[in-house]
Amino acid sequence: MPYLIAGHPGSSLSDAKQLGEYLEKKHVKVRQVQEFMPIPMTISASMYYTGEDPFTEEKLIFHIS
Repeated sequence: MPYLIAGHPGSSLSDAKQLGEYLEKKHVKVRQVQEFMPIPMTISASMYYTGEDPFTEEKLIFHIS
């Protein structure tokens, strides 16, 4: 059973829509989706708090809905 995390830093609403379309096309039914939570000491938490990719220093675009 797939387990997805939504709202990862740097992802957009367009990304979520593309994933939904892909899953629908492949007939994959998702039962569990978790909203991203920045866990301390992880790269994704660093991205969330600084607003940039730690490897490229590129600014991230956050979409709040």
